[in-house]
Amino acid sequence: MVVDIRNNDFSVVEESRGLAIVDFAAQWCKPCKEMEHVLHTIHKDLNIPVYKVDVEANQKLTSRFMITGLPTLMFVKNGKIMASQTGSASLEHIQTRITELQ
Repeated sequence: MVVDIRNNDFSVVEESRGLAIVDFAAQWCKPCKEMEHVLHTIHKDLNIPVYKVDVEANQKLTSRFMITGLPTLMFVKNGKIMASQTGSASLEHIQTRITELQ
């Protein structure tokens, strides 16, 4: 399941153990919509938590992490940002990134 988080909920990511993905996206963003299926598959097949942040509704988080392009994925391990990428990516690319970070 992909969990929506808000400005005040980000502590759940910071306190997480293991690898998690934070998806910064917007409702109007077509590449963001395309990534939804990839992220659901990652969560389902690899049991990796995925947190979604709507950039328009959560401006504090968007500013805090200096998000300038969409979609932006942050790979977080044990509460620390390990990597990020902007733009859509294939399932295989995300799986490779996860393997490198685990």
